[in-house]
Amino acid sequence: ERLEWLVLDEVDRLLDLGFGPQIDEIVSALRRGATSSRATTVLVTATITSALEALASKHLGGDRVVVSVDGAPSPGAPTPPVTTPPTLHQTHAIVTLKLRLPALCAMLRDRPAAKTLVFANTCASSAFH
Repeated sequence: ERLEWLVLDEVDRLLDLGFGPQIDEIVSALRRGATSSRATTVLVTATITSALEALASKHLGGDRVVVSVDGAPSPGAPTPPVTTPPTLHQTHAIVTLKLRLPALCAMLRDRPAAKTLVFANTCASSAFH
């Protein structure tokens, strides 16, 4: 009920693997449960297929904005303002493979109450750690 953002990455790949019905069910359930009509759904994909178009039409309706690889919005689409929240704190560290986990733990310990998003460069590296 507190859903603000729903981000699905690699949607084209998920659809290729046959997860279309599950994606549809999950998105429908989450959107139904969201009390805010301002919940934002983002579908990230490398290719726009007919299955993806159907999914986007069903769940995003006329509100959708398609952004191409070069960052330009689709023709006729409104350009939403993009601003970085003043409370957003970004940091990174360049460390050896052996020190990745201890460095991440130290960073997380320094900000225990913060909401955190960690990016890993590969699925294997995130599974390893």
